[in-house]
Amino acid sequence: NEGDWGASARALTPALTILQRCRELEQLEVVNDGGPPTEETLTLDLEDTDVFPDVPFIELPRLTSLYLQTPSPTPIVTVLLRAELPALRQLMITPYSDSFCPTASAILSAHGADLTTIHLQSPKHWPTIHDPQPSFLLATSPRLRQLSLEYPLPMLSLPIGVQHPLHILAIPRPNARFLHALEALLPHLPALRIVRARSVRWLRSGVSS
Repeated sequence: NEGDWGASARALTPALTILQRCRELEQLEVVNDGGPPTEETLTLDLEDTDVFPDVPFIELPRLTSLYLQTPSPTPIVTVLLRAELPALRQLMITPYSDSFCPTASAILSAHGADLTTIHLQSPKHWPTIHDPQPSFLLATSPRLRQLSLEYPLPMLSLPIGVQHPLHILAIPRPNARFLHALEALLPHLPALRIVRARSVRWLRSGVSS
């Protein structure tokens, strides 16, 4: 409930204060070891100021690289979501499962406009949930130069008539459906020069099935 959100934020006040004072920070890694999000917290809208209302506003004008390991709706992630991060260019996210959580999507929507590199890592546990990653990555990050995806692969898309400066695309275990979608997208990716396929032992008829 709302009281619990405020209590959670107050419990992390020392950590949030340190973060608030580290204006010269250039790289930051946030590891959530509190377990996976519950059904209640998973649906929280962290952009709603009534959720974690006590968290401070921070500015990290020199932060260029951010790594979020298993992000879930927490006060620290909320602070970063609402923060001013004008220099952020590299973002790495490892979700709890193959299902891309709303928290990670919110971070991408909030800070994706100036990103040049996005790495989406795969969680190293079993079982996993086979939901695709978001298809809006190129649209929300119009300056992206390097994109590293994990399985299950999304069907990347762009608005009609829009071209994108993506230069390097790394993908695991490509399948025919993804490659056909990528081929249709190629006219909108004039700068794409490198496509790296990982975790592939052999290809049958040009692709793995």
